[in-house]
Amino acid sequence: MGTIELVKWLISRNSDVNYCREDGWFPLLWASQEGHVDVVKELLQHSADVNKCNNSDVSPLYIASQNGHVNVVKELLQHSADVNKCNNNDASPLYIASQNGHVDVVKELLQHSADVNKCINNGVSPLYIASQNGHVNVVKELLQHSADVNKCDNNDVSPLYVASQKGHVNVVKELLQHSADVNKCDNNDASPLSIASQNGHVNVVKELLQYSADVNKCDNDDVSPLYIAKLLQHSADVNKCTNNDVSPLYIASENGHVNVVKELLQHSADVNKCKNNGVSPLYIASQEGHVDVVKNCYNIQLMSISNDGTPPLQIACYYNRIEVVRVLLQCDDVDIDLCDDDGCSSLYWASQEGHVDVVKELLQHSADVNKCDNDGSPPLQIACYYNRIEVVRVLLQCDDVDIDLCNDDGCSSLYWASNNGHVDVVKELLQHSADVNKCNFKGKNPLNVAQEKGHIEIESLLKGKG
Repeated sequence: MGTIELVKWLISRNSDVNYCREDGWFPLLWASQEGHVDVVKELLQHSADVNKCNNSDVSPLYIASQNGHVNVVKELLQHSADVNKCNNNDASPLYIASQNGHVDVVKELLQHSADVNKCINNGVSPLYIASQNGHVNVVKELLQHSADVNKCDNNDVSPLYVASQKGHVNVVKELLQHSADVNKCDNNDASPLSIASQNGHVNVVKELLQYSADVNKCDNDDVSPLYIAKLLQHSADVNKCTNNDVSPLYIASENGHVNVVKELLQHSADVNKCKNNGVSPLYIASQEGHVDVVKNCYNIQLMSISNDGTPPLQIACYYNRIEVVRVLLQCDDVDIDLCDDDGCSSLYWASQEGHVDVVKELLQHSADVNKCDNDGSPPLQIACYYNRIEVVRVLLQCDDVDIDLCNDDGCSSLYWASNNGHVDVVKELLQHSADVNKCNFKGKNPLNVAQEKGHIEIESLLKGKG
């Protein structure tokens, strides 16, 4: 027996056509969700409540619209379904159909006088949600039925703004053709042009500019849309900064928009313009690993450092941006041993963080393997301290590494490995003839500290070498 035959049989047996489970689900809702139009027809012919809702106030029409079952939608509407019946979030059938891009359902609902501007609780309209999700055919249909093109959500975000933010250029075109306010800003006073610029949506920027978007309109942080290179053709100030001294070149470098970086540099953007904390465009690009941006900046700004004395090479090493490191090391005037204000070199930071490929790259370019920080700790010692065994092995392969070099307290690499219980590091150091009797300024050697810490295996290793 097929589904429809079973339904007919149950109805003939006087089954309650509107029977509802504890969770609020009932036959018509199930059939509408699954798109079983024949079952829907049968239920409706036997007086099923077309506007009955579940515990979340979801009606059969809503759930059919949500799933794109247009034939079910038609049948429900023919039986006087409430076209504007909303769920608990105040979402209407038209809203959910617009959100999911079901244009045929949208058409059917609009033909039955659905409220085209009915918003959910946060003020988002069907046009807004369709614009956000890039459903251009739905957008067209809604606009043809007099949707409010400038209707904003509770944060004063318009459909044009959110489409610009997401980079949906076809939606942007459609909204602009229907007189969307090109300079309508959100609560932060950010315009569609500003958000499109920030996100690197060049095609959207071009479209907005054709409709006379204000190229120098700034948000509450004084961020202007000139960030995209195309704005330069419209007389924008290429070096205009935010309240935090963030330049367009900095923002482009941070986000990895290499074509924007190229364009800005060709228009004489200040490559050395730093944020309030002294961070330069090259520095932030190195930190984020945007190697193509680094390639376009490094020959101009290689030595730029932040307020704490950290050069771009060092920050790239710290964050394990190996490709950026390789680019920076190709520069003839790079100072590979340049240290920050704490005396830490690029090799030191790479060793501490355990970035073995970066360590190898630095050593191949003759980084000083014994360069110490302000406390006298060399790269080998910090690698031993943090149990970076692979880095330790690489450093120990260097002919000029001083395995017994101590810090300002007289502590050696073997001392710290023994103190911290790093058995494999201790073994590696002993295989390279580390001085097992080397004492710090308090007269303690590696064996003493291993005994104090209860590192029995290390104690045994050291006694065997004593």
